[in-house]
Amino acid sequence: MKRCAAVIIALLAFAVSPAHAATVTTSSYKAYNADTWWMERCNLDFPMTIAQPDAPGQYPVLVWFTGTGAEGEWTDHDKNWTTPTVLTKPYDQALANAVVRTAADNGFVAAFGQYKGGPTLGNNAGVDGQLRCMVSRTAPAKSILDVVCASDKADCSRIAVAGHSQGGALAYRAKNAEPNVKAAYSTGVFCVANGPSW
Repeated sequence: MKRCAAVIIALLAFAVSPAHAATVTTSSYKAYNADTWWMERCNLDFPMTIAQPDAPGQYPVLVWFTGTGAEGEWTDHDKNWTTPTVLTKPYDQALANAVVRTAADNGFVAAFGQYKGGPTLGNNAGVDGQLRCMVSRTAPAKSILDVVCASDKADCSRIAVAGHSQGGALAYRAKNAEPNVKAAYSTGVFCVANGPSW
């Protein structure tokens, strides 16, 4: 896992100085809910992990997107579709944790968030909906970047994104939701078209 994480960081074209120590914390953001087409869809409280260098200064940001297979488990909506699904068991995301920790060790403020990817697999509109909730800083709900950019250490004029599988599709299209995305790296992208408007 660490080798894969290190390769991903090395491929991002940012010149940063290694920080050699990092602090990892958890938070939450308002994730996309594909079940609630009649209301604001960024309404699921999902966990996220943030790692940032311990050394003082400002650092570029990396957001990692996991693949669909890295999902957790959720409750189902009620029969009237009035109660949103709720995350009940986060997946043990070893690669995601390794990526954000390695990124922070190498001078990034890095984060990843859990998301419900099954309903949006291979669906550009669904991927774009996920991205509005995950990285848009103009959406009405709290995104991953809203949380990350609240840190004094985060230089949110320099944002990189990366991901695997459906996470790669998210990375590929992330600039459509957040114009400060400066670099994107995707692996194993499953069925994505009409990429970013770079």
